Amino acid sequence: MKVISWKMLPARLSQLICAMLLILPVVSSGNEVLLQKSSELAKEPYRISYSLELKKQNMQTFRGNPTIRDRFSNKTQLDLLNYTPSAYYIGSQRWSGYPLPGEYPSVTQLEWELQASQRFRYSQDHFSTSHDAGINFREDLLHFPETTVAWEKDYSYGALSPLVDLVKGRQWVFAASMDGRLSAFHSNTGRTQWEFKFPLGESIQNAMASFVHQDRLLLSAGTNLGNIYFFLAETGALFYKISLGSPLNAPLHYFKSEEMTGLIAVSKRELVCIDIEAGKEKWRKTISEEISLSPFSLQVGRQMLIIVGSISGNIHALSLEGNSIWQKSSDSSNLSCLVGFVSQAKPYIAGATISKSVFLLNAANGQLLSRKKIPALPRSVLSVDARSFSFGIVVADPENTDKSYMITDHFFSDQRIVGQVSLPGRRFLGPIGTRIDGETFYYLIDELWGLWMIQKGSSRAVRGFPFRLSLYPGSYYPHQSGGMVLTDYALFAACPGKGLIAVGSPEAFSMDRSFRELSSYQQTQSNYRNDIDRLPSAESIRLYPVSLSVPDKQRVLPKPGVLFFPKSRELFMITSTPEGDIVLYDEQGKQRYRLNLQAGRMNANPILEFIREDEVRIFLLSEKVLQSWAWNIHTQRLVRLWERRDLNSKASTFIQAEHDSGKTLYFVDERNYLTAVASDSGDTIFREIVDSHQFVYYVIYAQAYVFCGSKKIDARTGKLISRSFTPASHSSVVSLAGKSYLFQSDDLDMIAWDAHNQEQLWRVRRLWCKQYCFQRTAPAILHKAYGAWAYWTDYTRLVCIDVVTGFISWRASFRDDYLLSSPAIAENAGNIGVFLGSIRGNLYAFHARSGETLNTFPIQLLGKENPDETLKGCSIPLVLNGSLLIYRMEAGLIQIGKINENNRDFKLIQFQVSDEHYKFSRPIFNRAEVFWDQKVYFSNIVQD
Repeated sequence: MKVISWKMLPARLSQLICAMLLILPVVSSGNEVLLQKSSELAKEPYRISYSLELKKQNMQTFRGNPTIRDRFSNKTQLDLLNYTPSAYYIGSQRWSGYPLPGEYPSVTQLEWELQASQRFRYSQDHFSTSHDAGINFREDLLHFPETTVAWEKDYSYGALSPLVDLVKGRQWVFAASMDGRLSAFHSNTGRTQWEFKFPLGESIQNAMASFVHQDRLLLSAGTNLGNIYFFLAETGALFYKISLGSPLNAPLHYFKSEEMTGLIAVSKRELVCIDIEAGKEKWRKTISEEISLSPFSLQVGRQMLIIVGSISGNIHALSLEGNSIWQKSSDSSNLSCLVGFVSQAKPYIAGATISKSVFLLNAANGQLLSRKKIPALPRSVLSVDARSFSFGIVVADPENTDKSYMITDHFFSDQRIVGQVSLPGRRFLGPIGTRIDGETFYYLIDELWGLWMIQKGSSRAVRGFPFRLSLYPGSYYPHQSGGMVLTDYALFAACPGKGLIAVGSPEAFSMDRSFRELSSYQQTQSNYRNDIDRLPSAESIRLYPVSLSVPDKQRVLPKPGVLFFPKSRELFMITSTPEGDIVLYDEQGKQRYRLNLQAGRMNANPILEFIREDEVRIFLLSEKVLQSWAWNIHTQRLVRLWERRDLNSKASTFIQAEHDSGKTLYFVDERNYLTAVASDSGDTIFREIVDSHQFVYYVIYAQAYVFCGSKKIDARTGKLISRSFTPASHSSVVSLAGKSYLFQSDDLDMIAWDAHNQEQLWRVRRLWCKQYCFQRTAPAILHKAYGAWAYWTDYTRLVCIDVVTGFISWRASFRDDYLLSSPAIAENAGNIGVFLGSIRGNLYAFHARSGETLNTFPIQLLGKENPDETLKGCSIPLVLNGSLLIYRMEAGLIQIGKINENNRDFKLIQFQVSDEHYKFSRPIFNRAEVFWDQKVYFSNIVQD
């Protein structure tokens, strides 16, 4: 034993104190995080309702997830929880989970661990948190998927329900087929990342589970031979394998608690718990009856339970040690499905039975809370909205067995049926419910591969649905299970007899979405974004000195460009010089980087993208050359990768699109050829002569097209598909309810086309143009789940047109001012603004629905108009979170407002306490605190 002398004690104590200081969080005096607390008093019942709102104030990087704690006064006691906590305190004792009502008088402190960016995932790891509803309903999404098929994969032997998760910051889709394949795909393009083939005769028979283990994402899959495989999600490499000795009867279920992290596997009459940390079986529980439903875990207060249903209609609740907690019979009728959820910190289990009923149980003890009859046998899973206790389910049509009904109802409603929609067929995937902007919708897929969208309480589908997921008829294979998942912007479905289908506009996941312009916005020219939490305001105006020009009247100023640095969390404005150098300005107007390229004047924004943390790939198109560069930010080294002196352009749309075979650059060169070039090599893929310098790139039924003036061109091969559209027109495109709309204009009319069938849908007469009649413009498009509106600049007016009907909704006229460029649309929590610049240098903003002018607008932009100039005016605005960038010919690049951190992932936390003993006779002081990245931030003090 080593003896420490008294002379060494001061040094050892100093080391110990330093180590403790490294562990303890530091109280921050900075303003990078704001925790706002508010209260509302009700004196009669003596209740205080508290609200907590967390906001990041700048774009600083934070590691880990924020944890909010609120210690309320000992004069009050907890009364109601509207947002379920992740832990709570009784005195100094901390308990993981949430308090049940019987513990409310003893609770002294609440704790919430907030998780951002979960809306891009669909996995059991995500839905195992205590404050989420079951896997068949999502209340964390912000955006509906567009109704266009982005890509598809043929799984003629059948595909199981996919998983969606994040791998190295990108969204991947994992799917297994019944012929023994397990594959990973990039969500944006469908490109195969890796594929694993099981030994002959072995295949996955049920849905998989994904989870994070030792900072690595793992996939787990059970096979027909009773083996459980664990794969590294990034590479597909086999991590380890466990053999259970008997075939699995249901999907694996992942759970995580403070006691252990594990998987529940089900054979015919056994539950097996696998300890993931130890990599071995922990316990095995024999059930006296056959297990018929997938198990799931549910946080019930401070305890996590494993719930499983049997073929005879019994529901078993087990502890994590495999001990029976309670058992409930569903009146001896077979269970159709079971889901678990937590609402206002109270646990529930909902289910459906073949005795034509749905029920609701208290998950703490199995007590029956509600039972409700449904018209016929259930034909789908149950989707439950935890906030309103409403549900959606498909049942058989009592009068026609080849038809069904989708019903939406409430567990505690006195009415018989709230909503009922007739559906064809007997077999369905879904429904999956989601609530966005206060409205609840359900998605499901019928056996004819039709995607339905149904609003809660409605008697018909949303206008335009069902949307056919395939142009070609096929057979529905009843022995294949399939499945679908829903994330932000996208829906992924494994359709029996068809394969894996991606619907919407899935993109690489990114935390900086609101600080840049996504490629889909550039490709479709819809100029609409709904991923911000703050609209631009005129609190500040900054001018960046940029030399601007356009070569002729048919060209327009490009939309401003920005580049976000993920490592330093800084945003830079991308500009160029007449000599062909690229200059990056920070938000203070300081020139931070100048890349000496000498490429000649660029009338199209260069494309800059991060390849690695410190390396940027640059693509530029100038009047002299097309080039690709590699730029190392750390060393400031520039390397030219390839150059094409034979390709140049005075002004054109310039985009990069990603296919399953790679990335491609598209532009119109100086000889009016639409040109496609491989991004990695600069090799020409195709050239096709066109009649417009502006175009859009869009995917319809998994086929990518370029729409340029009168032509529709295959984006992969350059094959001419059609020349029936409007010559020399600008274009924009959007999908709504299964139809793709292409918008163009000629000298007389604003026109909408069916982009797939080349049919003209409607025309709206334009004003007679006398001056500044240079371009045939295309609109910006606001698109929601239930409708879309096109916002067209028409000489001296802005026109809002209903996309489906072609009727004008409203118009705004401008006296002595003219409009050349298209507007931009930005939405924030239901507030939708339309922003546009004019010839006279005014920035206008209107409410998208009513046409009323927004407060503080119009704004006179910096710069002085020269009446003798013909080529003048403003570009299309670029809207960022809290800010707007716009080019003005007479001035340069102008920034309106300040770019802010996006806080849409952090929801409002609400709870209620009571003061029945003191009855507000004494003042109550209260404040909360947030722990984030080893720092502590305090809220304001609330006095009641």
